[in-house]
Amino acid sequence: AVIGMACRFPGAADIEGYWKLLTSGTSAVGDVPPGRWDTARLYRPEPEPGRSVSRWGGFVEGLEDFDAGWFGMSQEEATCLDPAVRLFLEGVATALRDAGHRD
Repeated sequence: AVIGMACRFPGAADIEGYWKLLTSGTSAVGDVPPGRWDTARLYRPEPEPGRSVSRWGGFVEGLEDFDAGWFGMSQEEATCLDPAVRLFLEGVATALRDAGHRD
């Protein structure tokens, strides 16, 4: 039985946001956000090593908002984590809260 859920997708920070995105037919694909990478320098329409052939994508927002202290680690440790690991940790914590577990 599923008793707790969590998700985070481009354009949707949680389950409700994801459902709204799906039911509205809204695309979460957009321009590369400022600060992700320099599209003027890296974008090329023709494939080239070390370059991107796209100026668009689906980007998860708020990766920099990770609360390292809540997970018992220093900000320095959190900075060394792959962003996917931070998303995983936050997702597990959210799913546990959604299932009724307390912090």
